[in-house]
Amino acid sequence: MAKKEQINYEVVNQKAASWCIDYGYRVYLEGFDKKSYNKRNNIFTTFKVVVQVGSRAKVSEESYSKIGASNRVWEIYQLLYDKHANAE
Repeated sequence: MAKKEQINYEVVNQKAASWCIDYGYRVYLEGFDKKSYNKRNNIFTTFKVVVQVGSRAKVSEESYSKIGASNRVWEIYQLLYDKHANAE
């Protein structure tokens, strides 16, 4: 049986996320591939990560599972914090 994907709590950094939000960075998920859930609704099975600052946005080329995308969002918050917060 395949190992279930889990959130990597080593990359979760609330301080980095808070700093990014305060300085206008938005990192969020955009649904990419969906399947039918019932007659009226669909659910997304894969996601792309979007990084937005102001009106400029960049969408990831890779697609991720729900948990993988969450891990990637936290990694991006940390990368932005390390790159820009130390420059101040």
